[in-house]
Amino acid sequence: MNAIGRNRINLKIGQWQNDLEDGNYYQTWYPIHLARELKPGQIVGKEFLGTRIILYRDAAGRAVTQSAYCPHVGADLACGELIEGEVRCAYHHWRFGPDGKCTDIPTGDKIPPGARLHNYPTAEKWGLIWAFHGDKPSFGVPAIPEVEEEDFVGITGERGERPIDHWLSTSNAFDFQHLRALHGLPHQAEPKEIDETPHSLEYGRGQNGPFRHHGKVTGTNTFAHCVKTPQGEHFMLVSSAALALGKSLSFYVVGVRKSVAAEMSAPQLEAHLDQLVANAVKLYTEDEPVLFSIRFRGPAEGNWVGADRHLAHYFRYLREFPQARPFDT
Repeated sequence: MNAIGRNRINLKIGQWQNDLEDGNYYQTWYPIHLARELKPGQIVGKEFLGTRIILYRDAAGRAVTQSAYCPHVGADLACGELIEGEVRCAYHHWRFGPDGKCTDIPTGDKIPPGARLHNYPTAEKWGLIWAFHGDKPSFGVPAIPEVEEEDFVGITGERGERPIDHWLSTSNAFDFQHLRALHGLPHQAEPKEIDETPHSLEYGRGQNGPFRHHGKVTGTNTFAHCVKTPQGEHFMLVSSAALALGKSLSFYVVGVRKSVAAEMSAPQLEAHLDQLVANAVKLYTEDEPVLFSIRFRGPAEGNWVGADRHLAHYFRYLREFPQARPFDT
C-alpha cells in the first residue's frame, strides 16, 4: 500500500496531467462520515476510492472502517447486520470481527486464510470520521491552526457530493488571485512564504496586523484556517473524500474558542455559528459554478504569471505526494 503509483502531476512536460486512471489515490486522511450520524448497532455502506467501505461502531463505541465486499463471494456487507459486535454477511452469514478476521462460517468449514476484510486506519475528530488510505497513517489527522479540539465549539456539516476531484478545490487555498477577486480577501492577507513539510503546506503563522489569515493544508484534501479581524476570531476546516475519479464528498467545520463561546448567551452563540455556516456555504456557492465547469490548465499548459507562484507551489507539492491503489481494486 505504500508504493507510489506511476501516474503523476507532471509539471515538467508540455501539458497538464493528473492521470489517476490506473486506480491510484493519494495516501491521506479522508473524511468519510459525520460522526453524529454513525449510531451504535448500525452498518453504513459508502462509496470510497473507487470501491466501497462499511462503517460501524465497535463494542467500545470506536468507529471502524472496513472493505465492504465479503471475501467469500463478494456480497456487500452493508446489507448485513451487527451480531455481538461482529459484521454478519446477509448472504451466507459469515461473520467478521472489528479486526477484519473471519470468525465464523455457519457450515463449520475451515476458515480460509484470505477470509478477512481490510481495515482502514480510522479516527474521529472535529465531528468527522476519517479513514486513511494505507496500511498505517504516515501523519496525523488534520488539525485547525491555533486551536485544539478540546478548546473548540462549532458546527460540522456535509456539503455533499461534488463532480470534481478533491485536489481541485484544495488548490483554492493557494490561488490568491481567486481569493481576492471572487471572495474579497484583503491583499494584506497574502503570505510571502509557504512552509512545507512532506504532508502539509502552511502560511500566515506569526502574522501580525488587523487582519490575520493563518492557513494550512494537510495531505491533499484538507484546508483549515484561523482568521482574526478587528471583529473577532473564527476557525474553519473544509475537506473532501475521494469517492471515485472526478467525484468527491465535501464536509465543513466552523467554530470559535470555548472561551469566546462562554461569553455569549445560547441564542447569541447559535446565531454566531449559524452565520459562520452561512459564510462557509457562501464560499462554496461562489466557487462551485466555476469548479464544476472548469477545464483546468496547469502551469505548463496555461498562461500562468508571477501571482500564481503559491498555486504552483501547491502543485509541486501534490506531484510528490504518495499515492497507491485501494485495497480491493
